[in-house]
Amino acid sequence: MTALVLQARLDSSRLPQKALLPLGGRSLIFRVMEALSSVPCGSKILACPEDSAAAFAPLAEEAGFTLVTGPRDDVLARYCLAIRRSGA
Repeated sequence: MTALVLQARLDSSRLPQKALLPLGGRSLIFRVMEALSSVPCGSKILACPEDSAAAFAPLAEEAGFTLVTGPRDDVLARYCLAIRRSGA
């Protein structure tokens, strides 16, 4: 199975919470997931740090993505968790 993994976080030092900034009436991260919805794959996953889950969960659900959370300071671990949980 093929999985699409999109990674997002909210703690950017240059532009905090940029993934939640509005773009055409919706958040930037929602617009990205919306654009990726046409990609054929078995699983679509939004990977984020555990402390961002509350902000991203409703957006991921609405866009048809599964939310996978992982360690705040380890992006690779979040990708690995997403792949393991999807069975890709």
